[in-house]
This record gives sequence, C-alpha cells and structure tokens, in this order.
Amino acid sequence: MTEYSKGWVKPTREELEAEIQEYKPYFPTVDDIENLLYNYRKKIEELKTSYKNKEIDISKYYADKDVYELLFAQAVKLLFSQEVGDIFLVEDFIAAAKSGGFIPYDGSGYFIDLFGKEVGYINWSNLDDYPDEAVFVSWYNK
Repeated sequence: MTEYSKGWVKPTREELEAEIQEYKPYFPTVDDIENLLYNYRKKIEELKTSYKNKEIDISKYYADKDVYELLFAQAVKLLFSQEVGDIFLVEDFIAAAKSGGFIPYDGSGYFIDLFGKEVGYINWSNLDDYPDEAVFVSWYNK
C-alpha cells in the first residue's frame, strides 16, 4: 500500500474533476478513464476465457493481449492530448450500437484513426460500413 504524508486527506471525486478541468479545458474526466480501463479489462477477460476454453492458443492470447495494451494505451494518450469524446474500439462501438446501446438520437460520433484523425462519420443505416483506417470511435453524448 502506498504511504502518504502525515495529514494527507484523500480528495473527493469532485475535487479531482475540478482540479483536472482547471489545467486543461478538454482534460478527460475520471469517467472517461474508468470507461477505457473497464473496456480494456473486459477485452483481457474475454481473451482469458477464450484461452481457458481452448478456443485460442497461448501465442494468440499474448499476441492479442499485446495489441489491446497498445490500443488502449493509445486511447488514453488521445484522451490527454486532444479533444475527443468517449473513445471506443470500432468493433466494441458497432456491437453496442447493433444491440441498441448507441442510437443516433443519443449523441454524435465519428471514426478516428490510431492517431486521433477523423476518418469518417457513422453510417447508421450500415454500421459495418466504416473506413479501413478507423481504429476508434469518438462519441459525444447529448
């Protein structure tokens, strides 16, 4: 456990949010970061389950794990380096949208490449129609 200096008091979530916003107007919120960490953990758990069920071998497990580590690290970097909405992997966003988790009336979003460059808008009539270079979806709730 980390040792904190005497008299240190853990800040509240609101205090942390206010301090973050003070430094950078589009600095990510705690929710933004929690969302990415949750999605990363979910991906790794899915990989573990696939390995335990012998659907993939150990080399595939580690190769995919490495890819997810890089993708989610890049997503966090994008959150801190430029103004983006909530960030989702393309396949996760599309799966959620197909099941009704996202609809056009909830907000707006667009596809971005690995470096955060906008590469296209969401085609709600055909969610599987997106640019090859799209890696993430940047989503803004209304």
